Amino acid sequence: MSRESYEWLNQLLVEFQPMQREYGRLKLDGTIMSKRDLKGLVEEKVVRAWDDPRLYTLQAIRRRGIPPAALLSFIYELGVDHGPELHQNQAF
Repeated sequence: MSRESYEWLNQLLVEFQPMQREYGRLKLDGTIMSKRDLKGLVEEKVVRAWDDPRLYTLQAIRRRGIPPAALLSFIYELGVDHGPELHQNQAF
C-alpha cells in the first residue's frame, strides 16, 4: 500500500487515528552497530558486556553518563534518513 493510500484510509477512520513514526537506520562512522556483530564481540569476550563503554548500545551510552536528552538532541539533529547514509562520529 502506498503512503498516499494509507493516509487516505486514515482520514476515513474517524474514531481510530493511528500514529505512524518514520525512522531510518543509524550508522555512525567507525562504529559497529549490527546486533549480530555486537553479539559476537560479547560472546567472544572481546568486550565485557553489552554496556561496555566502547560500544554504541543504549546500555553503554547510559553507562558513559550521557543524559537521555543529549542523545535525543543528537538524533533529532541528524534527522530522518530514507536511505543508507553514514554519519560522522565527531558530534557524539
